[in-house]
Formats: sequence, structure tokens, C-alpha cells
Amino acid sequence: MILITGHVILTREHRERMIALGAEHSARSRGEAGCLVHNCHIPRLRSGQSD
Repeated sequence: MILITGHVILTREHRERMIALGAEHSARSRGEAGCLVHNCHIPRLRSGQSD
């Protein structure tokens, strides 16, 4: 099994675009032979949390 973990820091202004890109990337990866699971997780910002 190969497990790859990444981390990206983004600002609120780029949040929606990153969600869309993550969904597109996950869908492409799931189509690859041998890919069992591919997910992207973008946590919700807490109120009052700065960028």
C-alpha cells in the first residue's frame, strides 16, 4: 500500500477554488488502475480564525 499525505495552506479567497480542484483531482485519481481510495479534506474554518 502507498499512502501519500499533503498539506496546503490557503487563504479564504482561494478556498472555493481549492475545493473544486481537490474534487477534480480525486475523481481523476480514482479512475487510475489500482487506485482504491483518493480523498481530499479541507477543514472548516472556525469563526474568528484568521487566514
